[in-house]
Amino acid sequence: MVLPKIVRHWHIRDKVSLRQTAKCFGISRSTIRRYMRSEMTELAYAVRQSASTFDPCAFHLLGWLKTEAAKSLKRPRSLKPFH
Repeated sequence: MVLPKIVRHWHIRDKVSLRQTAKCFGISRSTIRRYMRSEMTELAYAVRQSASTFDPCAFHLLGWLKTEAAKSLKRPRSLKPFH
């Protein structure tokens, strides 16, 4: 998501006020001001460090999903085989 880039574009090029921009995006005016002051063009999120709940079963789940994807679409599917 390139929200800071869009906010900067609206304010500088299209002359949209900070208040109107904040209202359109549903974020506070202080956040809009922070985007205007900073030089970042994209939001950066931290990479997840903790393990997922599905990590121990991921290999089996991927195998099941691949076999189900290979089957005909006309055949009805249920979750009973996975459970």
